[in-house]
Amino acid sequence: MALLKAPMVNVSIYIYKNPFEKVLPKLLEKALAHKARCFILTSTEEEAEALSTSLWTYTPLGFLPHGTPKDGFFDQQPIVLTSQLDLVQQVDILFLYSAVPPLDWIQKFKRCFHFIPRASSQDNLKETIALYSGLSTPPQIWQQEEVGNWIKGTP
Repeated sequence: MALLKAPMVNVSIYIYKNPFEKVLPKLLEKALAHKARCFILTSTEEEAEALSTSLWTYTPLGFLPHGTPKDGFFDQQPIVLTSQLDLVQQVDILFLYSAVPPLDWIQKFKRCFHFIPRASSQDNLKETIALYSGLSTPPQIWQQEEVGNWIKGTP
């Protein structure tokens, strides 16, 4: 009998400088271009609703299709925002904004983008990196430059 390997999640830690409401839409646009379904996990439903509002208004030329449990039909949306772990279904990319679920839950996904504000303490970053120490591949670290571009490297 062959042993089944656990799926391997690819984790990227994003250390952002600009307001998260400006960072998130650009990454979501790239994910949607690859037809990925995204799950944005927040600590509270209030945070999810605030991010939802920002996705409706981040550009005057359009919006990103998304939903929250409050909206209804969120399970049919390409982008889901919530604080409820049990609502995730058939999602490709997990975006961790202010919540940190258990590692075994994170491993259900193909990709995980974990966001940390640059103003955050060095200890917070070390704790985040340590969270993923059980993975066979260490997380990639991305830092936002002054102009908003991302560079790969160490903190």
